[in-house]
Amino acid sequence: MKHKPLPLARISDPDDFCQHYFRAGKPVVVTGAAKALPAFERWTDEYLASTLGNTLAKVRLGNGEMGHIPFQMFLKYLAAPQVFSSSRGPAYLVDFYLRPALGDAQRARLASDAAFPLERHAAFAEWVTIYAGPPHTSTAMHQDIFDTHTWLAELRGQKTWRLCAPDALEGRSGVLDAFDGSDLGCDVWEAVLDPGDLIYLPPNWWHQVRNENSSTLALSGNFCSYALARAQLQNALAQPDAQLRKQWSEHWAAVLEPQPSAPGSPVHEARP
Repeated sequence: MKHKPLPLARISDPDDFCQHYFRAGKPVVVTGAAKALPAFERWTDEYLASTLGNTLAKVRLGNGEMGHIPFQMFLKYLAAPQVFSSSRGPAYLVDFYLRPALGDAQRARLASDAAFPLERHAAFAEWVTIYAGPPHTSTAMHQDIFDTHTWLAELRGQKTWRLCAPDALEGRSGVLDAFDGSDLGCDVWEAVLDPGDLIYLPPNWWHQVRNENSSTLALSGNFCSYALARAQLQNALAQPDAQLRKQWSEHWAAVLEPQPSAPGSPVHEARP
């Protein structure tokens, strides 16, 4: 028998986040937390277009193909996706890196608007990316890689998240869909993110995300202790596949490069 999704915990006081959810390893929505990001007010289409211009962004098409499009052109598409409809399906902008900035001054400029806005009482190795998509697009059910913590700050539009605990889908194969009415055989939690909301997930939580009735723009972050990041770099350097070795060793080396600290951030590292 299929059960309705359970409502994910929501808090409005950011001071509750670290003690009661982050340290306790519990997912949560922090209502309004994304409004503390400079990006929330500053990132108009005009500002993003003038900052990034023709910088190429990676997009995933509805048929599964990957492509690239100048960022300012994607913003025009996002404003009126029906005008640019294609037989290949809608375009979803994914993994546009801001931190590390990959040597790009424009990305670095935007990264200063996009630091995690809640207190964690430690420093972490972290990467931050932009995700943006038209209405009614979605991700597949998945776990984020490398045992990292995950957060997403909703800047525009509305997303629905459905979550399952890390061990809930163990041994399951094939494509899993938390939105199609099928019974996943486990508890499913649901959270609706409006502009200004932020969601946090501890490592390895399963999640699937659907954009609702308008185009969305969001910041997504993954973070872990520096000790784990250094271990992941060593694992990447030992990877026998040359392509994967290059991809992930460059990724972890960039993540481990010193990053400017956010105002008020502590300087000590998190322990694994």
